[in-house]
Amino acid sequence: MFMVGPDIDPRAYSTPATTIIAIPTGIKILNWFATPWSGRFFLITPFFFVIGFLSSFSFGGFTGLILANRIIDSLLHDPYFVVGHSHYVLPLGAVYTIFAAFYNYYIFFSSFYSIDLLGRLHFLVSFLSSNPIFFPMHSLGIFGFPRRTFDYPVLFPRFHWLSSAGILGIIISMFLLIRPFYSTS
Repeated sequence: MFMVGPDIDPRAYSTPATTIIAIPTGIKILNWFATPWSGRFFLITPFFFVIGFLSSFSFGGFTGLILANRIIDSLLHDPYFVVGHSHYVLPLGAVYTIFAAFYNYYIFFSSFYSIDLLGRLHFLVSFLSSNPIFFPMHSLGIFGFPRRTFDYPVLFPRFHWLSSAGILGIIISMFLLIRPFYSTS
């Protein structure tokens, strides 16, 4: 069950669906990048998380364009490349926007501005440690590392160690997030 790849029908669906999704998403990303360019913005913590969302979503979208090619998609759909693509687009995009909204509304409702420095540090640590988690998945997928298996071969240990180190960075960034709420002052 685990080693069975997708049938011909889902593969035939995924390539045109990826192509159809790519055009409006490219227009949205161009809009999102043009908004701060032409508008007035302030370098506060929520803006950094918005920039993190834009960069991770754009990189994930670029890897989606690679998967829009039918021949390349048939080679990269079963390995880890699709896992790296989907994790850059979906979870990182959702987490960065949730953190941006949290910092925006927490400062707005509480007038507690000292969280801004810790928020910037939280963004820096989480951004620098989320990329080593998901970027090696693209390289593993290009090298043919399989997904949908219950026992992974002991290949490419450096990529796995890099992803594990990124997880430790995410744990540290979560401590930076909850630190202002447990201060003794």
